Parts: sequence; C-alpha cells; structure tokens
Amino acid sequence: MKCSGCGADYSARLPKCPYCGTVNEAALRREKDKEKRRQLLRRFRLRTLREAGPRITIQVLNRLIIALVVIGALVFGAIFLVFFLEENQRASRKESASLAEHAAELELLKENEDFAGIGQYLSEHSLSMYDEGMEEYWQLYEAYRDTRNFWEAADETERLSSEEAASDTWRYESLARAALSLSAYRNSQYEWDLLLEGNEAQYQKWEEELHLYLRLHFSMTEEELDRWLASPEDSYELEEEFGQFLKERAADHGR
Repeated sequence: MKCSGCGADYSARLPKCPYCGTVNEAALRREKDKEKRRQLLRRFRLRTLREAGPRITIQVLNRLIIALVVIGALVFGAIFLVFFLEENQRASRKESASLAEHAAELELLKENEDFAGIGQYLSEHSLSMYDEGMEEYWQLYEAYRDTRNFWEAADETERLSSEEAASDTWRYESLARAALSLSAYRNSQYEWDLLLEGNEAQYQKWEEELHLYLRLHFSMTEEELDRWLASPEDSYELEEEFGQFLKERAADHGR
C-alpha cells in the first residue's frame, strides 16, 4: 500500500510506514476487529464452560454413582453368596442331625412293634419316603396297613351268615385285594416296591400269619397259595378271580 504521509510503498499488514512513521489506520482497525473477535470468543468459551459445568458435573456424578452401585452390588452379592453357602451347609448339617434323631425315634417304635405309631410319627413330622433313611419306615407302615386291612376284611367275611356269604362277593374281593397287596412286597415286578432290608423279619411274620389263616379258613394248599399270591401282577381281574375263589371255597367248607 502507499503511505498517506510520504507516498512510499509498504506492506498493508504493518501498523505504520517504515519510512516516515505514519500510522496505518486500516491496519489498526483490522487489529481492533481481531481483538474484539478474540474477546467475544473468550466470553463465548467462558459462558459455554459455565453452562456446561453442571452438566459435566452431573455426568461425572452419575458415572460415579453407577460405579458405586455396581461395586456395592458385587460386594453384596459376594456377601450373600458366602452367607447362603454357610446357611445351606448349616441347614444340611441340621437336617442330617434331625433325620438321625427321627430315625432313632422310629427305630424305637419299630422295636416296640408300634407300627401305627410309626405312621403317626411320619405324618406329624412331615417325613417323606424320599428323605434319607425314611423309606424303610414308610414301607413298614404301609405293609402294616395292608396287614390290618387284611384282618379287617377277614373279620367281615367271618361275620357273614351263610345266606349273606352266598350273595356277597365284594367282601371276599376286599379280602383278596388285601392279601395280594401284602404279597406284592415279595413279588412286585417293580424293584422300588420290593421288600427293603430291615423289614424282612416283620414282613415274614405277617406273611406267615396270612398264609396260616388262608390254609385254616379256606383250606388252601401250598400250591394254591403260590398260584394266587406269588404272581407279580396285581390287577382288578386277579382280585375278582381270587375273591371268587375264596367265596366258593368258603361255601364248600360251610363258612
């Protein structure tokens, strides 16, 4: 550009003429404009920072809270897991001790031949046949119940008059059903229904009493006992056939 003072040429970016020192007004205005823009930019940045500050703080706090929640959840989970495992072990030990105590009480009832008491004890203490060591006592009680049903049915048939016996079939079928139910512990086709170790002596006693009664009151031979009571099947048809056999045998012998 040309200097307004001396007319010399110099760069328009210089604030004054290098030859005479005349001030370059255009350069000064540009510099003032730049300074204003710089000030505006600084104010804008400060305002942006002030406005963004709470949001950034909230974001940081949110992330911190989330991190604390995750850490707390992990710690709580670890504590709960340890507590749960300890409680589970404690409960398992307590249950084992409790089952051992129940077994001791049931064994005492068994020695005293209080089989009804065994059933009552199992029911009162909510002991399942699937609880460890309880299956033997459940089977013993069920065999006792089948034996009791047999003798109740036998008593019913003995009290029938000859006229009633001639027309009454269902009582003999009940007697047959009870006899077959008791025999099933020896002959069941299902392994889980077979006689358990520990119940043999008492079961044999009940079985011998049942066979003796059938031989005395119905004149059944060993072959007939084997025929009717050694079958692994327990069906309604077999109950009917055996019941009819007992009815006919009772009529033949005047009972």
